[in-house]
Amino acid sequence: MNQESASETPRHTIRVATRRTGLTAATLRAWERRYGAVRPARSGTERRLYSDADIERLRLMRELAAQGHGVAQIARLSTAELARLAGEARATTAALEAEAAREPGSAAVGVADLATARAMLRAAERAVAALDAAELHRMLMRSIVELGPVRFLDEVAAPLCRCVGDEWERGSFAVAHEHLASVSLRQALGFLLETLRLPADGAPRLVAATPQGERHEFGAMMAGAIAATAGWSVTYVGADLPAADIAAAVRQTDARVLALSIVSASDLPLLEAELRRMREALGADIGIVAGGAGTAACAAALEEIGAQRLDALADLRPALAGSLT
Repeated sequence: MNQESASETPRHTIRVATRRTGLTAATLRAWERRYGAVRPARSGTERRLYSDADIERLRLMRELAAQGHGVAQIARLSTAELARLAGEARATTAALEAEAAREPGSAAVGVADLATARAMLRAAERAVAALDAAELHRMLMRSIVELGPVRFLDEVAAPLCRCVGDEWERGSFAVAHEHLASVSLRQALGFLLETLRLPADGAPRLVAATPQGERHEFGAMMAGAIAATAGWSVTYVGADLPAADIAAAVRQTDARVLALSIVSASDLPLLEAELRRMREALGADIGIVAGGAGTAACAAALEEIGAQRLDALADLRPALAGSLT
């Protein structure tokens, strides 16, 4: 029996498969039933039997799912494609860990300069237009590695968000385009936040969120990533949170700064009331910075609570530096 055929031989029980993949038996069965992740053989007593190839495929799927990939999406890929994606992710992680180990604010680590940021952005925009999720994810991850986190956020992620919004307004993009871009951006930004996470000891702490009524989360995620590259320990708590919950997160993490993203300000009275509740719950000692297109509408309320309004993502670094003095 050659090596390839041996790897395809079903011989491992579900107990062995769960131990070697790190999946629970319930998750493994759900992936088989819902997504057709693998198709195990059956013994004479109807027990599932898995091959080495099945186990390797499941292990790769678990690794990618932990990075934010949708299981339904990756279950359609071949094992070779899964291995390629996982390898790219590991290379990205290694590059970002090297970046995080450098002095905060230093130049970004990169690999071979294969394309400019502008070309990468255009490639990402084309992938969205073509509804090519795999190519969009590949381009975003490549941009993180080659440009470094700061340039990726400034020159690819933020402009891509604006582009998708503009095309939506013009009617060029449908709901499917917006959803596809959102899923890929959320995966890339979540991966970036997790990779840049710093130990709490010795690092100033920041909470990033959006206030109640604000469902656009990418600005807060990008702010968290920028803060992490500046040496802050970041807790991202998500979008559309009541003031009391945001304040509780700030207190529990002993954060010095709260970073808010406000994009739409669709319910201005609610937003202004939430901002006032937030300041009352936090007290005067916690710094608040706020950015996003919606901050213009609530500028008076932000000034009233002593929050610093930022015109651009690039303004966050100097604002955080000032909060340490």
